[in-house]
Amino acid sequence: MTNEFERIWARIEGLERAVAALVDIQQRQLTSAASPLTNELRSQLAEIKTALAELPARSDSPPEIKVGQIKVVEPDGTLRMTISNQDRAPNGVINGKEFGGREGGNAAGIIFYNNNGDECGGLCYESKRMPDGSVQAFASLTFDRYQQDQVMCLQMIDEHGQVATGLSLWDRPTLPLDQWLPRALPVFDMPKGSEREAKLEELREEGLLSAQRMYFAKHQGTSMIGLCDALSRPRIRLFTEADGRAGLEFLDETGKVTNRWPTQDL
Repeated sequence: MTNEFERIWARIEGLERAVAALVDIQQRQLTSAASPLTNELRSQLAEIKTALAELPARSDSPPEIKVGQIKVVEPDGTLRMTISNQDRAPNGVINGKEFGGREGGNAAGIIFYNNNGDECGGLCYESKRMPDGSVQAFASLTFDRYQQDQVMCLQMIDEHGQVATGLSLWDRPTLPLDQWLPRALPVFDMPKGSEREAKLEELREEGLLSAQRMYFAKHQGTSMIGLCDALSRPRIRLFTEADGRAGLEFLDETGKVTNRWPTQDL
């Protein structure tokens, strides 16, 4: 882009030199003339020369572009990346179908697309001070499974005076997102109870449940590594506290600690 601006400005400068030279030639030719017509021409040429002199000087500063959204496409038009502000942030797209309602809402950033034009990850961020004076900020870098949701996310959240940072890993089904959502969302929206649990088990048996399997996190003074089972339930935790205490815990499917090292009362 910078090279293109350089070429355009060089052409403008060349035009300026050519017109200025023409003005000087015409003025020299008209110096001896005294008719009303030549006086009018002389006045017009003087105006041209004044306008040229008032052209802004070439700046050594890099050019600036102000836009709401930039799209990067392949020669055949396939979308590969968007850079946008919050207002122009695109919806998700899989198999040509758009999905709104991103978790946390739309945010400024960069969205990546695979060779087919399906969303495959992105970098999003937001940071602002709320009316009560508190800070609300987040940033995330995500990578998606093919035609599915994120399987890796590097994230920071700063909210209500508490900061959490971490890296999370997920299992995702192979069913494309545009087909998975109609199957899974009605189950997730069901009220808690035996019927919902039965439907979730059906999805799990079909390999249609997503699950967080691992996280590396820091929240306030605690650092932690967690390993989860296929239902996103934490089963192993390795942690250090702000006061220096450290430990290793094993949990059952209900979240109860069954073993801890160093040994303490459970």
